[in-house]
Amino acid sequence: MRNKYCKTTNQNLVMWKVGGGGSQVWKKMLQARELIEHQIVWQTRNGSASLWHDNWTGLGDLYTITRDDFKWDETYVKVADLATQGEWNVDILNDILPSDLVERILCHIKPPKERCPSRYWCCDKPDQETRSHVFLKSDFANRIWSYFCSFAGLNITGLQLREVIMLWSGANIKPDQKSFYRAMPSFIIWELWKRRNNKKHEGKNISLPRVIHNVTRNMFMLTKVRRPSMQSRGSWTEILKAMEDYRPRVKGGLNIYNTDGASKENPGVSSYAFCLRNERGDIMYVEGACMENTTNTVAEAKAILEASKHCKKSHYNQAIIQPDSMLMCKVLEGKWATPWINTDLVEEIKTILKDIQHTFHHIMREGNQLADYLANKVIEKGTCRYEDFNSLEPDGRRILNSDKSQTPYIRISPLRR
Repeated sequence: MRNKYCKTTNQNLVMWKVGGGGSQVWKKMLQARELIEHQIVWQTRNGSASLWHDNWTGLGDLYTITRDDFKWDETYVKVADLATQGEWNVDILNDILPSDLVERILCHIKPPKERCPSRYWCCDKPDQETRSHVFLKSDFANRIWSYFCSFAGLNITGLQLREVIMLWSGANIKPDQKSFYRAMPSFIIWELWKRRNNKKHEGKNISLPRVIHNVTRNMFMLTKVRRPSMQSRGSWTEILKAMEDYRPRVKGGLNIYNTDGASKENPGVSSYAFCLRNERGDIMYVEGACMENTTNTVAEAKAILEASKHCKKSHYNQAIIQPDSMLMCKVLEGKWATPWINTDLVEEIKTILKDIQHTFHHIMREGNQLADYLANKVIEKGTCRYEDFNSLEPDGRRILNSDKSQTPYIRISPLRR
């Protein structure tokens, strides 16, 4: 409201403009102001009240109670401008205000005081306590932040507290890890606040290793809630590695892998992608990455290989693998000869899947739209990994919804003569 209606005028002077496009909420606020503003009395405290437009004298705002021929000195804006070192500056008062007001101010109103922070109880020698000092700038707090940031690859040198929090929230990491990084500043700030209160009220001094342990434990508990199958011993470095290597397990039922490889110039810049879906068509896991310059056939084989690795790592006993390459389906079923360039990849796929009940099923390109979209997207934007529907980008969610609603895809090709 302030930015929209009070950019150049004090909020106590702004009037309702008929036909000016103001909202009805703003209109009601102005009506309420006329009834309530004169009943509010501001205490001087640190002098942040408006000198001319707030009622800090008890008589009303100076803009209203002074005579029409009175000239306001706009070089003085706040009440604090009338005081020097915690005392009223009589010379300034006499220069800018009527004598009767000066007398009332000197006799009945306390001068504003400079606001001093309280003593800080987290240091060995308590000094002034500020939010920035408690949670970031003190030696103890800075060492806590530096410990966790160093392993996460974040540099907080010279940053303010708000900037540090935003750095964790906007870290350049995999999408599935962002929620954990956003939670870390809350854990650190909470433990620093607990330590401060223990030192101040109970005389207990919590050590640096203990605070690090408490923050790590909170993060470990969060990971166990959100990723029950993730294996980690609980140290910060191990948690980071476990989050990097984590692959979600699918609860019973069919495990269906849609795979696709892409090569821009065949051979040229290439990529692979695979999508793990359950029997309802819901996304359980998605992965895609770039490859070295190669052919489309190699990219298709690489996509099947990575899907097979994920299947084995997730301890699935059965899987249906659906590539849109008929060549790879026939080769892996043993019906067609293996192209020499794919010999090693095909042998590795067969080795991985030998203990897993699996089926290869060729799927038309129209039925493999999501994997096809992701394989091409990876070439433009780099590696991607998603764990559920909500983490997909809008185009991916649209394709998935179309698949689940069984919306037909129509391929249009130009007529050749």
